Amino acid sequence: MKLVHEFAEINNLIADAKVKAFAAVNKELVQLYFTVGKYVSNKLKSASWGDAIVAQLAHYLKEQDPSLKGFDKRGISRMVQFYNAYSNQSFVEIIPANLLNQLLDSM
Repeated sequence: MKLVHEFAEINNLIADAKVKAFAAVNKELVQLYFTVGKYVSNKLKSASWGDAIVAQLAHYLKEQDPSLKGFDKRGISRMVQFYNAYSNQSFVEIIPANLLNQLLDSM
């Protein structure tokens, strides 16, 4: 039946769009985690924040949006670790320059 083939094409278009949407969301989440990690890491390094402030931040975020997941003290600490690990110069040196530029441009 010809319609089944045509319907399958539309189904494939929908599936492809879903994959692209999930990839876009994941990219945004990774950028968000990196940016939050950078912000908190810089505050911790400058000694303007301590671990207690990170706990307060997590509490504040939960109060602002109770449905928010992954931004508890442990999650924020992991974002800091993520930023510290992947902003390290020795890591950056192994990334090809064109890929590094793409990553930096997208942030």
